[in-house]
Amino acid sequence: MVILKENDKAKAGCEYCNKIVPITFRYKTYKVGKLSVPKVLQGFCDICNRMVALPHQSTFKINKYRKKSRN
Repeated sequence: MVILKENDKAKAGCEYCNKIVPITFRYKTYKVGKLSVPKVLQGFCDICNRMVALPHQSTFKINKYRKKSRN
């Protein structure tokens, strides 16, 4: 498994730009519905600045918050 860091670069498909784009990984609050997880590493499109990738290493933190919110 590759461990990514803030400001690492990659390429990913952006559904908003409708093409393969360069992305940059940054820490930002991850929001889905009522769930809000601070400081999660995410990949953002360098063209439209929308979140397009979530590295595997970030899922552990998100799952931890999901379990807390269920209780």
